[in-house]
Amino acid sequence: MTCYHEAAPRRCNARGRGHPKKEGAVAKRSTWDRFWSKVLVGGPGCWEWQATRSKEGYGHFRLNGRQGPVVGAHRHAFALLRSTPAQCVLHRCDNPACVRPSHLFEGSRAENNADRDAKGRWGGGNQKGSANPRAKLSDAGVRAIRERLEAGDTCRAIAADFGVTPVTIGDIARGRRWRHVSGYKPKTAHGNARLARSQVLEIRRRVKHTPGAELAREFGVSQSTISLIKLRINWAHLEDE
Repeated sequence: MTCYHEAAPRRCNARGRGHPKKEGAVAKRSTWDRFWSKVLVGGPGCWEWQATRSKEGYGHFRLNGRQGPVVGAHRHAFALLRSTPAQCVLHRCDNPACVRPSHLFEGSRAENNADRDAKGRWGGGNQKGSANPRAKLSDAGVRAIRERLEAGDTCRAIAADFGVTPVTIGDIARGRRWRHVSGYKPKTAHGNARLARSQVLEIRRRVKHTPGAELAREFGVSQSTISLIKLRINWAHLEDE
């Protein structure tokens, strides 16, 4: 039988008998002991998970040692108190790292989604741009990026300054991301061209040392387009700087 003590989580033998150990033997820790050894227990507030966490801050716990499946630490903490699994486990404290059972409660998927949206823990739906809690750029930053693209700065240089990838800068240039920010120009000086002048020049500079497939992925075009730019068949009128 397992008894739960929130003041100090531990397993108790219902009859008060322990398990004798051989002298010198190293006992294998139980899943219960392994779990609570990774939690900072104490005080009236949250009990936070101290081991591996997801990007969102939720703890990860591996059952049965190194070869076992990975489960959410808060879900496992809640499961220790019941015999049947919960559909969803929600936090009363709004702290993803917390595994204190009294701070957790069971809910349906609909309730979990509503709770997630209310606390801003999901970047989907109508949370565009800077309203998305995971956004690395602001509306003002996107406008600054567009100005630098117009001035001829390379995607790689701009990406390094703003802490994003060159692919993100390319998507902003083509309107695939942050299109809702005012000031976007859907067409370049060359009509419906998918690449801006600065991007073509950057491709020409890098194509000698960078695989065409990598450039195609970064700039969102086909490998054949990269080859045609390299051979000066496409954008032949554009002079090198």
